[in-house]
Amino acid sequence: MPLISIRINGMNRTSIFKYLLTSTLVISMIIGSLACGKQSYPTPVFMKAPDAMTLNALLSDYESDPDMAERVHTGQTYFFAGIVVDDILSDYTDHYAFEMGEQMYLESKQVMFLPAYVYDLDPIGPDYVVDVIGTVTGWMNDTFYISGCTFNIVKGGNLPAASEY
Repeated sequence: MPLISIRINGMNRTSIFKYLLTSTLVISMIIGSLACGKQSYPTPVFMKAPDAMTLNALLSDYESDPDMAERVHTGQTYFFAGIVVDDILSDYTDHYAFEMGEQMYLESKQVMFLPAYVYDLDPIGPDYVVDVIGTVTGWMNDTFYISGCTFNIVKGGNLPAASEY
């Protein structure tokens, strides 16, 4: 008795198997290459552009009338231009601290800018100048906090060597 041979548009069973195997490998390679891409985060979008604010004006408001400043500024999102980085803690500068769950930050004067996405801090180093968009949180102990920040490098510099992994 002859075996029944399956043919689809001139393809036998071996050809169909090779075609499916090749297609599966190509799709797997494409999906795999997309999964290993650089970390990226969404660009912030605002219904209305945040108001520009200087750190000096904000801190002066809190110094002159803390209660009024807290009512006016807490929870407000502002654009801070030309922030000079005094200190930074990021995955790049201290991977161990990152792994231990410490809060990553960018510090200027007595203000801590907490990032919306921690990897946004990696290309930034001390003495860099950045523009920041963030939401005012207020004073805690001797430090003023601005959270949910996104950063744009205005003037770069030399990054310190990466921390040990």
